[in-house]
Amino acid sequence: MPPTMASATLRLPSPLVLVVALLACDQRGAQPVHKPSARSAQSDTVWYREARVLDLTGDGRPDSIILTANGRRSDSLVVVLVLLVDGREAYRLTWSSAHELVDPQLPDTTQTSVDAYVRRRLGQILLGVRTEPLDTTSFLELGDSSALRGLQHLPAQDVVFAYGYESTLWLGWDARAKRFVELRYSD
Repeated sequence: MPPTMASATLRLPSPLVLVVALLACDQRGAQPVHKPSARSAQSDTVWYREARVLDLTGDGRPDSIILTANGRRSDSLVVVLVLLVDGREAYRLTWSSAHELVDPQLPDTTQTSVDAYVRRRLGQILLGVRTEPLDTTSFLELGDSSALRGLQHLPAQDVVFAYGYESTLWLGWDARAKRFVELRYSD
């Protein structure tokens, strides 16, 4: 006998359960180290999404960098940079696209110019993610070395990228925890 509308409805999880489950899935494995306030743009709209491949951990295998900007207007997007290692999220950073517009070089202030500038800027951020040999001396001199001391094995390289208005972040791979940790932040 086919199910009635009432019995079919009873078998579906409530919308609240679905939202909680989606939020939990979105946050699993995430390690938000630095999360500048990002206004809640209408995040259901993907305005920009690009990815690239780079060996982030130094193991010789390709990892992924995904940069997504959600919202409707280029001046109020929620920008999310995710680093994937072995197909799993190993780092996530979220910020507002307004940080990209602090001191822009724009020919004019039309929405078309702002949109083009933000797209270029997001592309620069994605392409600017790089690895470099880990220089422990500079971390000891310039920053808090507690992140280095917390790593059981020092990585051979760190991941560096600039974003927002003059912000730069250095990350180190924690092989034991299978995630990136913040080694240094500069703005």
